[in-house]
Amino acid sequence: MAAIKFLVIDDAAFIRDLIKKALRDNFPGSTVHDSNSAKRAMAMTKALRYDIVLSDWEMPEMSGEEFLLWLREQEHYSATPFIMVSSRSEKDYIVKAIQAGVSDYIGKPFTAEELVAKINKQLKRIGHAGRSIDRSETTSLGALTGAPAAAKPPPPKSEPSPEVSASVSALTGSAPVAKASAKKTEQAQLHFSDGQVLCLLQEMSLQGMSGLIKRDSKMPAIMEQCVVSIVGANQEQVARLNAYVYSLRASDQRPECTAIKISLRFVDDDPQKLDVLSRYISKR
Repeated sequence: MAAIKFLVIDDAAFIRDLIKKALRDNFPGSTVHDSNSAKRAMAMTKALRYDIVLSDWEMPEMSGEEFLLWLREQEHYSATPFIMVSSRSEKDYIVKAIQAGVSDYIGKPFTAEELVAKINKQLKRIGHAGRSIDRSETTSLGALTGAPAAAKPPPPKSEPSPEVSASVSALTGSAPVAKASAKKTEQAQLHFSDGQVLCLLQEMSLQGMSGLIKRDSKMPAIMEQCVVSIVGANQEQVARLNAYVYSLRASDQRPECTAIKISLRFVDDDPQKLDVLSRYISKR
């Protein structure tokens, strides 16, 4: 099979690195180039003809949609597979992207298997054989990109300690959120590849955030990617950001504690997103 040439575009270095690792691990011998901006990618497509383009949709200066519309006007890229990589999953949003000429869509966060399946579909469309994944050889990569881990037995159930009981009640829905402290009424939905987790916010900065999540048998992994939807005290959505899990630790020293403190690092470099986040932080 001829070497495949990939172009990866995303303003977040962490996301680019995840995609590049998945491509190099699963398509050996391929050429993988990346860019942190669509404008720079325009010049790259003129210097080399790529077989597949994987691009973020929300980027500063030039959006993924603007880049795609330009790309489709170029003679050699009128039918090149273009996979949209985005944290936006609304139906209307995806329909608009398809109308603009997107070949396929993958939402953040994603697993290596999901990404390779999308790429194989496009490779077959343009005459490449593609490649299937052997689960046994992607164990470590799956852990890095958020692939579901083997199920573990749930921890022993016990009553939470007094200092975290209000937070746990809020997380489980067994008591109104208002019983927690004022700051903990602010929430975030953490979207992982295998589901969502409610997080009660504690600390927030332009670099990251921390909060409490319910201890469960299915916990996120360190370095696992996620999309953070921040919800204000009045339940309005404030911002949507790409992030990864930086740390996990028990909320108290007892082995049977029922709330886990999670710390996340944001990976977006979009000035508009950071401006929204800055204004939100200043009002907390």
